[in-house]
Amino acid sequence: MRKLLLLIIIFTNSAFGQVSVNLSDLTVLDYNPNIISVSITNLNTDNIRAIDCMLYYDTDLLKSIAVERNENSVIKGRGFFISKIDTINGFIDIAWADAIPIERIGNLFNIYFTAKKPGNTKITSKDPLTRKEMFIFNNGNPSAIVDNAEIEIKTPYVKFVNYNFIGNQVELELRFINMLNVGSFSFRIFHDQSNVTMTGIDNIYKNISLISNSNNGVINLGWYDATAFNPLNIIDGKICTIKFIVNNLSGSLRFDSISEATNDLGKKLPLKFESFNFSSVTDVNKDYLLRDYELRQNYPNPFNPLTTIKYSTPNKGNVKVSVFNLIGEEIEILMNEELPAGEHTIQWNAANLSSGVYFYSIKAESSLGKTKYSAIKKMLLLK
Repeated sequence: MRKLLLLIIIFTNSAFGQVSVNLSDLTVLDYNPNIISVSITNLNTDNIRAIDCMLYYDTDLLKSIAVERNENSVIKGRGFFISKIDTINGFIDIAWADAIPIERIGNLFNIYFTAKKPGNTKITSKDPLTRKEMFIFNNGNPSAIVDNAEIEIKTPYVKFVNYNFIGNQVELELRFINMLNVGSFSFRIFHDQSNVTMTGIDNIYKNISLISNSNNGVINLGWYDATAFNPLNIIDGKICTIKFIVNNLSGSLRFDSISEATNDLGKKLPLKFESFNFSSVTDVNKDYLLRDYELRQNYPNPFNPLTTIKYSTPNKGNVKVSVFNLIGEEIEILMNEELPAGEHTIQWNAANLSSGVYFYSIKAESSLGKTKYSAIKKMLLLK
């Protein structure tokens, strides 16, 4: 039994064993164009004399810029090494050989990329057409098991959300998305001063020292880490609320921005800004004036056989409207689906029912899961 076990160990570590290669040792950086580094690591054998591999990547998302033997690699400075990068077709050819086999496992190569745009992608050693593994050790023996590298590329950006209208006042919430290790930021937000006037800024993120002013249709916002030790790390968070008075409710409302931010090392972080535009403030204002749920009395009432039921929802969410008879039986469901915030109308046809008293009810729940509403009203069918 001991002899058999010894033979198995020798076989596993021989030139005919199987090699595991890990491509997942990946540093994901959140800011284009910072460098993404992917490592090729030999995991379970120390008897390798040659490596020949092809790696494939998505040229829409990544640009390969360099391949090198790792500084601490067991093959650093040893043998023959060559690499070729094809940035058009998206593949990297790596070859290494030495007369003396590798004596231990470890990190072999580093491949460096820059990110072109946000997205999810993989780096793989399988040919995209044949799906064959293109990672070979020792001229075919042993074979390799390769773990693909999965990469998620994120770009920081700024956007206006949660437009809250109260009469002729509008509140805009400014949010940061994927903003990590931010040492400073500044924004110039442009608006039509003939239509809106800024009245203030509040709800500032963690009470940071936000510098702001407004002049000639330009709002300037800025912040920097004076200590150099407390950068901002915000995956999705509100920076502040900017308040305006709308001078012309029948006009248009638009905000654009020039944005700039740096990381905690002072390097500029590219940003995108999602602008905000209402082509008709009056139409939007009508929806956002809704502060509460409401079920209104049907009209006409009494009716025969058609009647109209109106209700309002201040938030997006699921709404169910049903009709019941006098003994509480649900006889018809008029609505049961997710609806946007706003005014809603349903017409009910009771042509197949006899005269009498009926009830209609509403059950609504905000998509945020925080608000539930229910109400019931009576109506009379007379034929």
